[in-house]
Amino acid sequence: MTHHEPDSTMIAIALELLTENGLEEVGSVVQILINEAMQLERSAFLEAGPHERTEDRRGYGGGFRAKRRKTRLGELDLKIPRVRNLPEGADPFYPKALERGERSWTRRSPSGETGSWASADT
Repeated sequence: MTHHEPDSTMIAIALELLTENGLEEVGSVVQILINEAMQLERSAFLEAGPHERTEDRRGYGGGFRAKRRKTRLGELDLKIPRVRNLPEGADPFYPKALERGERSWTRRSPSGETGSWASADT
């Protein structure tokens, strides 16, 4: 079974941003990588890539929802993948990297304590 492969064009753009601009563009690089990772996660959830026909397909991609997240790297404009036509009773899709309803990301320390990525503490 084949699934969505990483978009080598987007990864090349991320690498180009890093090599040409260094850490000044690390926020843009993270944004590109997270958006690509969410698309890969959706394909795995659906058990099929975009435009792929399989017997195991669980639904279809339904576009994207724009969401801005505040992080220590600045604001990231994310494209949250949507899913439609899931079988009745199936769990809904939401990327694991994001928490529903959060305006800024949280990080967990090894001890399990949480803190905001947007906060000034390290």
